[in-house]
Amino acid sequence: DGEKNVLQAECLSDVLEHADGERFALLYDALLADRTDDRIRAFVRNLYEFSEIQPDPDGWLNDCLRIYDDPQAVADALQQMLRAERTALAAEADALRIDTVQAAFTRNIAACEGLTDWLNRLTDRPKPAGRIPDWAQPLHERYKDLAGRIEKFLDKEDTWNAAPDAVAARPEAEVLVQLTRDFRAEYAAVKRKRGKLDFSDLEHYALEILQSDAAEEIRAGVRYMFVDEYQDTNPLQEEILNLLSARADLFEVGDLKQSIYAFRLCDPRIFLHKYRAYAAGRGGQAYLLNANFRSSQSVVAGVNAVFGRAMTEAFGGVNYTETPLTCTRNKQG
Repeated sequence: DGEKNVLQAECLSDVLEHADGERFALLYDALLADRTDDRIRAFVRNLYEFSEIQPDPDGWLNDCLRIYDDPQAVADALQQMLRAERTALAAEADALRIDTVQAAFTRNIAACEGLTDWLNRLTDRPKPAGRIPDWAQPLHERYKDLAGRIEKFLDKEDTWNAAPDAVAARPEAEVLVQLTRDFRAEYAAVKRKRGKLDFSDLEHYALEILQSDAAEEIRAGVRYMFVDEYQDTNPLQEEILNLLSARADLFEVGDLKQSIYAFRLCDPRIFLHKYRAYAAGRGGQAYLLNANFRSSQSVVAGVNAVFGRAMTEAFGGVNYTETPLTCTRNKQG
């Protein structure tokens, strides 16, 4: 990754150096901060990374602009993001309140309950208890961290709701998309010149092969396909799996609780969508692997207690309490 990051930084610098014109100046005025172009670089790199995990990067970039054709769609998208973040924060606040009650930290229960009211703009920011005993410091740190994030969320909500029509930002969005395309082309050209490939290249070349005349011959040699850690899949990898397994029996195993690669742009919603479809009898069969024969009853109960609160339909996309772990070994303490 070190060599890749250096090469991308060089390519992006070259693209930005040759970017000119009034439209680019508008983007610079909108995004320049502290007299650096760091924010522009971050936007372009993020757009590039997200486009690269799509089967059709150019089509995905076009879709990024298409939303600006519908003002209501833009407003709805912004509100959907706000609702999702509010729901996640509310779930954290509720979990903190429960933990505070169970820990008998009575002096801070009201403050924890006040976080939810503050999040819903029913009250002002609550004040925590005065002196915090040493044993309650971990709970207090959670409270402070959550309160800080709620404050930032409310500020963002105010900014987004007060902002002018987001469709007016289309010219800047078009420049960002064009910069991303220019960067992608420059990076690809430099890699070809230096005889380099990155992991994304390998995935896209694999997809090209599976979309070519050679695909049938390849698929003919695949009777069974087994995929582990399916929850950590991105759209490009999903397309490769679908094409490769078109004539095979496909068996995929995953666990949303173990989805830890969002920072690498994996999308657990792919797993969740297929699980729901199979559970409903569409396209395949779903099997629950929730019988735990390794752990004691106390360990299983602890896991269920944690994830029963953390994984809800609103926060995590699944209601864990519907399919909790079951202990199938002799109950031991």
